[in-house]
Amino acid sequence: MHRLCSIDVGTSGARLSIYGEDLALEARYESRLELRYHGGRVEQDPLELLRTFRELVGKASRRGCKVLGISLYRGSVLAWRRGEPLSGIVTWMDSRGVEEYYRLPLHARIASILPGIGKALKPGSPALAMRSLARSHPGARIWSLDAFIAEVLTGEFTSDPGQAALTGLYNPYTLKPLTIVQRLLSLGLEVPKLAYHDEPLTSIEGMQVGPLVPDQQAASLGLACLRPGCIRVTLGTGMFISAPLEERPPLAMGSLVPLLNLATREERMYGVEGFAAGVGIVYEAFAKVLGGFRELEEKARMAREASPVVPVLAGLRTPYMPLLRGAVLGVAPGFTGETLARGLVAGTILTFLAIYREVKRLAGPGEVRVGGGLSRLGILVSGIAGSLRTRVYRSVDYNDSARGAALLAGYASGLLSRRELLNPSVALEEVEPAGGWPAGEDVGDWLRVIGVLSSRSFSESLERIRRSRS
Repeated sequence: MHRLCSIDVGTSGARLSIYGEDLALEARYESRLELRYHGGRVEQDPLELLRTFRELVGKASRRGCKVLGISLYRGSVLAWRRGEPLSGIVTWMDSRGVEEYYRLPLHARIASILPGIGKALKPGSPALAMRSLARSHPGARIWSLDAFIAEVLTGEFTSDPGQAALTGLYNPYTLKPLTIVQRLLSLGLEVPKLAYHDEPLTSIEGMQVGPLVPDQQAASLGLACLRPGCIRVTLGTGMFISAPLEERPPLAMGSLVPLLNLATREERMYGVEGFAAGVGIVYEAFAKVLGGFRELEEKARMAREASPVVPVLAGLRTPYMPLLRGAVLGVAPGFTGETLARGLVAGTILTFLAIYREVKRLAGPGEVRVGGGLSRLGILVSGIAGSLRTRVYRSVDYNDSARGAALLAGYASGLLSRRELLNPSVALEEVEPAGGWPAGEDVGDWLRVIGVLSSRSFSESLERIRRSRS
């Protein structure tokens, strides 16, 4: 059997994974990618990413990979011309879409409440970030990161169907361009052709490369979570909770987004997703203050007193609160590193429960499978299991996006059958639940609290204070 390999590009790093028989991991090579922060701007250097990506492609070829899948983080856009980037990569955590929303004409803001096209016009939509870039770079090619990588590899302007749908400029059901959204946003952008999941993207020195797939859809593949009865949780830079559906998602989905998990020329497989941005970044920042992840976990276990609650949020997407910012609430005399660490975990669990409730409402119950780098934090995963009061399984190799991309590449190259793609061998371990954490009945109170913090008047007052100190 040929080796199945993949490159998984996330917001914090890129990694090459090489799999052998039964998807056993043979080797993994990782490179760190830095994020650039400035106020609400969160960008990545496209030249650094491209250099890292090319190095990993070369290493894959030298290691004898015959098939190389690629998964890329989603909802992030940039401007370029003839393969040369003109802007930074505006990541999915960037807040300029909120600012752009309030620049829209009234009729476009009114249209943002409509089912179907409305999500493309709301703060947080990649389409609004594209609008911002279009003003700064008139005439440039502007799309999501996958199209830039695809053009560098092939010279053609193509996009993954799942990524294209998430931009808001393609209909996720018909996979046709949504020209009405372009008109409402006064965009006039060129749209790419779609590159489906049942054929490689290109060939490099005899190595079949592609298809491209969004990282969260790849994670569902890697966790064998493409059929109803499974709820996939990825704890990484963000927190993503999704579930597959028997049929395509309804137009009215509340704050959830439709997910196109698999798109071949003959088949579509859909799901729904809710998420919160910036969770992993908040944990990294707190870990530095508390002495590292191990110390953070130990302090959270040691806390004996009531802890402050820390919302792990930066523009919450589910439920939809784009103006929300993180806060430490309930601080009292006796406040320590232990209570802070425990409050961080408690806030994450409450955020999780709020999203999980919405996903379960639409998709129904299912076995919970957890992956992503932050799933290695045992106290968080065991707290989630205790709060759900149901069985939770954790991926032994937490990098499910990498495994899913390798599987899809094997399928597109004819090395794997459809059955093997949808039913891969996945090493899971059952999580021992822990008590003493928030539960579902606490979500109502939680939502009332963060509803105050997410108001426009609160956000504007906070921003005035921040600017007065800069």
